[in-house]
Amino acid sequence: MGIIDRFRIENAVQTYDFWLELRGMRSRRRKEARRELRTNLRDAAADVGVTQALFNIGSPKELAYAMTPEATQRPRWSLGAMWASLAFVVVVFGLMYTASTFTSGVDASGVVGQQVTGFVFPWFGVDFMARIEPNRGGLAVGAGNAQWYVLGLPLLAFVLVARPWQPSPRRSGDGPGAQGSAPGPSVLGWAQLKLSPQAQLLPAFGLSMVKPCFSIVSAKSMVAPSR
Repeated sequence: MGIIDRFRIENAVQTYDFWLELRGMRSRRRKEARRELRTNLRDAAADVGVTQALFNIGSPKELAYAMTPEATQRPRWSLGAMWASLAFVVVVFGLMYTASTFTSGVDASGVVGQQVTGFVFPWFGVDFMARIEPNRGGLAVGAGNAQWYVLGLPLLAFVLVARPWQPSPRRSGDGPGAQGSAPGPSVLGWAQLKLSPQAQLLPAFGLSMVKPCFSIVSAKSMVAPSR
């Protein structure tokens, strides 16, 4: 197996692990799931090729969701932490950009040697301050009461996404079946199931769609009369 094929398999495994972590699966169980998927993909790649093996398992995200059906009923700590970090970055960048814009406005107004305080939408309750020294001797920029945004919005995002009020599931062990209703067959077996043609009974509105037998009972005589 070449380097590119190994990279493609490992990329699928790590994507699968990423979604398992966001779904709240514990690290020990994720390690077992990664090992199982990696082994099954390599075995399948030896039989049908890497492209077909990756196609057989489908989306790593959907596979991770199938492994963690109970994740919608428990806290999502990893996902909450990710959104809280994103909210923190957005708030800090927004405050810095607004303070810079406010300072540029004070500079354009020609006010020097004194501190200018003002409000900028949508930062309610935040007092932006700027002071520009005469002859471009320096400047000072600040934002008062900004801690409510810097700390409050990420905390709010974490609570809304993580949902800490959801009860955590009971730990029934650390074995392969401890994480919810994980599929019993291995990923390789699932892939082989998708490739193997087999008879299927497909009911639709109470009617069977199975094709009838090709043989037809006939009342006609197949014996030629004697002459």
